[in-house]
Amino acid sequence: MDLTEIFFAIDDYCTQQKINWNVKILSPVVRKRNRKFQLSLSEVATIVVFFHLSHYREFKNYYLIEIKKNLKSEFPKAVSYNRFVELMPNALCVIASF
Repeated sequence: MDLTEIFFAIDDYCTQQKINWNVKILSPVVRKRNRKFQLSLSEVATIVVFFHLSHYREFKNYYLIEIKKNLKSEFPKAVSYNRFVELMPNALCVIASF
């Protein structure tokens, strides 16, 4: 399965289930400002799933080498590694139910 097939499968699933960034599973303890997300929820989930299908053992190396360098054309709005780690918990419900 290639990256495009994985993305479309996850994106179709998110669309069917009407899952988006606006749904908050847990209410935040500390009030945070609402930043606009550069990546869609399905893109974040795709990156995490594709990591598990890769040969990388550490997510940080995978993200910095594969996503930020090699797959830059597929993810032109890729955020920094630290920001992506902050976004990952939001994609957990998609990955777990997919």
